[in-house]
Amino acid sequence: MTRRPAARRRPGYTLFELLVVLAVLILLAVLVIPSTESLYGNTRAKGAGDQVRGELAAARAWAMEEGRPYRVGVSEDGRKIRRAPEDEFDQPAAGEANPGARRVEFGFDRVTAKVQADGDEAPQAENGWVTAAVFLPDGTCRTAPGSNPTAAVVLTDEGKTNPALRVTVRSLTGHTRVAAQPKAGGSP
Repeated sequence: MTRRPAARRRPGYTLFELLVVLAVLILLAVLVIPSTESLYGNTRAKGAGDQVRGELAAARAWAMEEGRPYRVGVSEDGRKIRRAPEDEFDQPAAGEANPGARRVEFGFDRVTAKVQADGDEAPQAENGWVTAAVFLPDGTCRTAPGSNPTAAVVLTDEGKTNPALRVTVRSLTGHTRVAAQPKAGGSP
């Protein structure tokens, strides 16, 4: 009797094996991707807070150096901040944003900003910008109308409902302070 040679198996994977591996990879991605977003915490808001505070300090320094008022404002949609001499504020910043320039405009990275006044009157937008502060040549500050004695720029991460940080500007001294924004209904 003659024996037939055994059928040789070809190396490779079956469709079923490939689908199982793909399902496991998708399951891992579903579990891991949302948790990596939490690694950021509120770093975006902290970066935007540093940016706002830096622009306020730069505006005060430029006002004292040049002897003319400087304004810092937030765009109506809350996506940009602009610093410029008060009489040139409505002119767009030229070219790329350079921190050493007199007129600058920066965008926020996945953060929105809103100017809030401590008084009864809400700050109004003028030509698409809401004034956060105007620094005078003597180093003092005028804040948004209705904000007596302070105004604040409140920063919120995109996709989150509660504001993350509050940058407060004292109108007389121009002193700024960054603090965590209390959650709605919570204590400060």
